[in-house]
Order: sequence, then C-alpha cells, then structure tokens
Amino acid sequence: MKEELVERLDLGIETFTKVNASYIAICGGAPNRKAGVSEASQMFEYLINHNVDEERIIAEDESLTTTGNARNLKKILKDIEIENIYLVSTKYHFYRKFFRKCQNVFKQYFKNTNIINVYKED
Repeated sequence: MKEELVERLDLGIETFTKVNASYIAICGGAPNRKAGVSEASQMFEYLINHNVDEERIIAEDESLTTTGNARNLKKILKDIEIENIYLVSTKYHFYRKFFRKCQNVFKQYFKNTNIINVYKED
C-alpha cells in the first residue's frame, strides 16, 4: 500500500477509537485486476494487524470510484440506520474539488446522516 493510504488508515483507526464507532468501513476494488487483490482486502489485513476487531470491519471490495464506494456501501448497510459517517482523508484531498465531490456523493446516498470530515493537520 502507498504511504498515503497507510496514513489514512492510521487516522481512521484513531478516529474509530476516539469516537467509539460501531464499525469501520473500508472501500476499494482491485484497480489492477491482474494483481487480483482489492484495496479493501489490503486495508482489512492492515486493520486486523492493528487490533481492530474483524467483526467491526465492513469491507466493500467491488467499487473503483467514489460513487461506487457510496452506492455499494449503502447496499451493504441497507438495514442499518447510520447517524454519522466520518470521511477520513488527507489534507491534500480535503482541499481538492474531488473531496467535495466525495462528500456530495456520500450525502446523496446517506441522506439522514451527518458527514464529518476528518483529516490530519500537517
């Protein structure tokens, strides 16, 4: 995994623990189908190796886009009412137009949910 993804995962674990969240969701398909490994599966292993309980991890491993992340995660969570979603990213992404799009996509699929942005200050 790239260093930036590891930093996001570490911040995700920190946030998950700090807010005492019920679940931590990870999203990402296999951008390189030949490798046969999804981003979510790599993230899952990382979380397990950092003492996150397997039963509290929700993995969406099909999507290759932000819209796919939100849509597929909504399908997985269809019967669960969600109060807050913490979108964890880097400061770099937070200020980009891409991240605003990401927020809007998640707001579209999780209408009655607070979307809270989390990023690490440099």
